[in-house]
Amino acid sequence: MKRRWWILIVAGCALLAGFLMVPGPDRKAEKAAWQEAAELTSAGRTKPFEPVTEGASALVLYDDKGEFAFLGELYGMMLTNLAGRFGTVRTEPISAYKAGEIASHTATFYLGTTYLEKPGDLPQAFLTEVLSSSRPVVWFNDNIWHLATKAGASFTERFGWDPAKSTFFTASPVTSVSYKERSLPRTVVAGGSGVLRPVVTDPKKAVTVAEASADNGDRFPWALRSGNLTYIGEVPFDSAVEGDRSVVLADLMYDALAPEAPERHRALLRLEDINPDTSPDTVRALAEYLNGAQIPYTFEVVPFFVDGKADKRTPLTERPELVSVLKYMAEHGGVPDMHGYTHQYKDVNNPYDSVTGNDFEFYRAHIDASDNVVFEGPVAEDSAEWARDRVTRGREELTKAGLKAPLWTTPHYAASATDYKVFREEFGARYERPLLFPGFYRGKPDPAKAQGQFLPYPVKDVYGGVLIPENLGNYIPKGYNNHSARTPGQIVESAEANLVVRDGFASFFYHGYLDVEHLKETVEGIRKLGYTFVSPLSLVRQ
Repeated sequence: MKRRWWILIVAGCALLAGFLMVPGPDRKAEKAAWQEAAELTSAGRTKPFEPVTEGASALVLYDDKGEFAFLGELYGMMLTNLAGRFGTVRTEPISAYKAGEIASHTATFYLGTTYLEKPGDLPQAFLTEVLSSSRPVVWFNDNIWHLATKAGASFTERFGWDPAKSTFFTASPVTSVSYKERSLPRTVVAGGSGVLRPVVTDPKKAVTVAEASADNGDRFPWALRSGNLTYIGEVPFDSAVEGDRSVVLADLMYDALAPEAPERHRALLRLEDINPDTSPDTVRALAEYLNGAQIPYTFEVVPFFVDGKADKRTPLTERPELVSVLKYMAEHGGVPDMHGYTHQYKDVNNPYDSVTGNDFEFYRAHIDASDNVVFEGPVAEDSAEWARDRVTRGREELTKAGLKAPLWTTPHYAASATDYKVFREEFGARYERPLLFPGFYRGKPDPAKAQGQFLPYPVKDVYGGVLIPENLGNYIPKGYNNHSARTPGQIVESAEANLVVRDGFASFFYHGYLDVEHLKETVEGIRKLGYTFVSPLSLVRQ
């Protein structure tokens, strides 16, 4: 079994127990989606990406002062990505706030990531307009007490809780959050922050939206709503894993920006790392199962297999039997996805062995003494011209093989901001998790502080392109690099957690060199939850 780097996953995901009994998936809709995928793939086209609501606009504000200013910007990018599901987004540091901005947006989001001691550190126009506006405002974590000071005694009377008496709860780790009658895990890491425990004075005015639970049995509001103001006692992007409390925020975005959005649950499947060294028989078994079940899906193709140290290079066109299987897939509900050019880098360990599928292509990485994969930064040659050349060469090989790939997935989900702009220009959409860099908004992305993000629905991301989500991870038979094994049951449990997102997706990937049985188990488990599998081509623009 090849070693595989599963990027951006925090080890030790807490698990949910049991399955919700819900109506089964709409098989007629699945069949229609499967037929649509075959027709769109054959025609080499996609449908337009459409925001959930027409005319919605979000204002995202983040802290930009102090030692941890980079976190404010990083989390601002993540929130901007989520808001990219709904319409236009304006993102800026809180220090740049101008009077009237709240009134000109559908909803405003403020990320309090830096403790500001002086009330004057927050723009007075911002505080005044939060208190006077009837439009939704979502406030995260720090500095809510400055809003209370601005309002005076009327804050508690109006909103039903007292920030001045509220403190960050650290007596015992908060390990779960309850929302919509589901218990969602919260990962606790060494040195992590607590969750603010609000002092509620009037529960009729301060309504608990989600509830935090600590190991010592304490329970208190994790999110409160008082009129137009929603308060969340932490920034849920911190230490997020599949199906954890971060999905609560994903659903609350609908409350603020698209409250009339319908309840529906769709699923996406991507077959991973198919390259000229992959067994045609194994891929055929996966394709025949999905065809028989009429499941639309995506299949990633790496156009060249390379073993850099052995000086071995095999193009896809030299594997006619595999090409035949891939064409069959494209004609029966599968959408080709270009997965890099060689999915490795030169003849060096990056971080493993310079072999296609194992190593990074656009980013450098190594394994440290504690067996962790550590990012180093973009490869030495990185530039728009270099990235575009690799895309062009890979596309030429796919074309020779008779395949059109409207989608792109970055090898191991890691590339520079420069590369992402190239991918946006060359493809209808990326199908992955984004890698984000603080300093991006200032034109100086910092690769040393890069972080990935789970997204539960398609968005227009900070790089300007359409991003199709992958938020459940993959089947991992055996753990590696401090990442635990991951079973089909665990993937299904994460999909169950994502049911709290009213128009969310359950999206996972499965390696093309694995047997079909664990794929069946995962697909059928997600179907039983009520998800309907759809083609990614129904979600994105050409």
